[in-house]
Amino acid sequence: MIKDYGMVQIYCDPLDNLIFITMGDSQKYGGIATEIDVISKLNFPYNDEELEETLLRSLELCHSKEPDEEKKQTYIERELGIRGYGRATKNLKIIILYWTKENGFQIEPHERIPRRGYVILEEQIIPLGKKIVSGQLAEAVKKAISVAKI
Repeated sequence: MIKDYGMVQIYCDPLDNLIFITMGDSQKYGGIATEIDVISKLNFPYNDEELEETLLRSLELCHSKEPDEEKKQTYIERELGIRGYGRATKNLKIIILYWTKENGFQIEPHERIPRRGYVILEEQIIPLGKKIVSGQLAEAVKKAISVAKI
């Protein structure tokens, strides 16, 4: 149910296990991207095909649910069983798969800044264009994981 854009947050732990959280639109906050309760996981080791299938399936599910605007904790807190976003993400890298109808796919590695959260490493963004070939998305995600910072 992809609209003009789609986003998937990818959290990576120190053992390279991945948690994918799909995004939707917040009606409460004027349509900004927000998490929806569509979560996938991949435990290391996984192959490129599994990584790409999980990512693309997660992207296809963007906007498939209404966000829970009243939830008490983030989905990453719930998945890890740790209260407090800062504590839950203390040792996690975050990468975003971002797709727009106009520009196609890009992978955005982030850096965790204490008391500010995650910021995009602008110089490390990996544009992939509108069409991706098998293996390209997985390679870009692995590269982004290697440059993302906790």
